[in-house]
Amino acid sequence: MSDLMDIINLLINFFQAQKLYICLGLGLFVLIIGVVLTFVLRNIARAEKDQKETTDNQAKLKNLQDLHHIGDEREIPDELLTKINKLMELGEQIKDSLARIESNQAKALNNYPEESLLTLDERIYQAYKKGLGVSELAVEFGRPKGEVELILNLYKSKLRKEG
Repeated sequence: MSDLMDIINLLINFFQAQKLYICLGLGLFVLIIGVVLTFVLRNIARAEKDQKETTDNQAKLKNLQDLHHIGDEREIPDELLTKINKLMELGEQIKDSLARIESNQAKALNNYPEESLLTLDERIYQAYKKGLGVSELAVEFGRPKGEVELILNLYKSKLRKEG
C-alpha cells in the first residue's frame, strides 16, 4: 500500500509543479474545440441559407413558369381581335394614301415648268440670255428698268465669282 501511496504522492507533486502547463494545455484544447465548433456551425448556417435561397429561387421559377403557361392558355377576346384587325386595315389605307400622294407629287413636279422653279432673278437672266432687252424684260416681269439692270449686273457678278 505504501507503493500506491508513493505513486499518488508523486502524481500530486507532478501535477502541482506542472499545474500551469496543464491549465494552459486545457485552455488551448478548449479554444481549439471552440474554433472548430464555430467553423462547423457557420458552415451549417451557410448551407441552410443556400438551401433556403435555392428553395426560394425554385419557387420563383415555378411561379414564372406558371405565369408563362397562363399566358399561353389565355385567349385574346374577339372584341380585341376585331379592333386590332381594324387598326391594321386603317394602317394599310394610310400607307396606300401616302403612296398615292407621293406619286401625284412626283407627277406634278415633272409637269411643272422648269422655269417656274427658278427665282425671279434667274428667270430674268434666262430671258436676257435668250435675247430680250432690258426694256422688254421690265415690261414682261413688271419691274422698273433700273431694277432689271441691277438684277442683271448682280447676277453677272455672281456668275463671275463662281466661275
